[in-house]
Amino acid sequence: MKNVQWGALFVIFLLLASCGVPRTTADLARSAAAATMPADPQAVRAALRQQSAQWDQLAGGLRQAEPGGILFVDARFIALIERTAAAARCQVALMDAEQDDPQKNAQLLREFQALWKQAADYLAD
Repeated sequence: MKNVQWGALFVIFLLLASCGVPRTTADLARSAAAATMPADPQAVRAALRQQSAQWDQLAGGLRQAEPGGILFVDARFIALIERTAAAARCQVALMDAEQDDPQKNAQLLREFQALWKQAADYLAD
């Protein structure tokens, strides 16, 4: 009976040890990194709104764990993603208040695209 209990505990330990960030986070990062850069200022604003939602989605996903997920995601990476999501939300708030600048919007979108590529590389299998 003790062997069965130890065996069950060992299996539970292995399952917990193999839990990681959901693999869908890597899919999201790859998809966002592949997005094209729009030229029209209104399209840039729309892309920034979409990216804000995506950064929030990625940050939320990094706080989850599932069996077979991506292991050993560094806390500094998670903090960077959370700060990026916060910056994206701030930019959306500026757009909502009509206090944004089209040139800065385009620059920020380029910077977000570079960060998406880095996130996709980091989360790659």
